[in-house]
Amino acid sequence: MSLRPALTVSVMLSLLFVRSTLRADVPTSNTPSGTTDAWQTYRSEQGGFSVDVGATWTVGERLEASGVLITTLTPSSGVVIAIISQPRTLHSHDSPDLMNARCTDVTISARPAKTCFDSMSFSVSTTVDGPSRTFVIMSNRKRGDQRIYDHVLASFRIRQ
Repeated sequence: MSLRPALTVSVMLSLLFVRSTLRADVPTSNTPSGTTDAWQTYRSEQGGFSVDVGATWTVGERLEASGVLITTLTPSSGVVIAIISQPRTLHSHDSPDLMNARCTDVTISARPAKTCFDSMSFSVSTTVDGPSRTFVIMSNRKRGDQRIYDHVLASFRIRQ
């Protein structure tokens, strides 16, 4: 995967995290507001995937000149989940763990994938290869709810 889209999303998630931390109207409850939303399916024609989102979530897509599509899913809690869809690259999920990242093998959309948690930034990312595209699903666990991220992952489908 090209470093530029991942870096762009990492910076974007960090800025959104700082913004949501500074907001005065951040809910103090540990129950995420996103879990009470009715789930509906969002289909990305350009990205080649579908995923469940909350009925009140904001969804945005930005296509870069390189063919990378960045889709942002924003629940009312303000914690963004980003999906990077890019032309498939020759890349391996077998890379060793980095110092502060712990990775585990998972299955997403009936395909082998890898989920990594960075204990320094509290970011989580899951990478899965489709037939023609590579997908990276990212979020921040410091303020996000693992159940919401897990629901998005479980509902993620690669369209052929």
